Amino acid sequence: MPICGDGNCFFSAISTFTTACKELPHGTDEKHNELRQKTCDLIVQHKEKKDSLIYKKMMDRKTPLVGNQLDAYIKQKRATTGQLYTWSDSITFEAMAAMLDRPIMQLTYPVYI
Repeated sequence: MPICGDGNCFFSAISTFTTACKELPHGTDEKHNELRQKTCDLIVQHKEKKDSLIYKKMMDRKTPLVGNQLDAYIKQKRATTGQLYTWSDSITFEAMAAMLDRPIMQLTYPVYI
């Protein structure tokens, strides 16, 4: 399913995938904000559990976010305006995979004009 690249695209794609069923074979992107908020909730739940596998996967980066940096990050990610800092990244990607308890593969394809 093509998804509009509007800053909510990752969450819209997951919403489309998780809502697809026999009656609605292409799913709906309407649950993107709910999924965004649940993903942020999961990050908050694990921000103090530095030994957890979920935390380690989320913060698998050169400079992990901690303290006020992480709080500011979560505040930005909770926004749904589609601005630059509301886009998905490796932290939200790993948090969503943990929340769904399944791997996520991100694919891009060329757009031909």
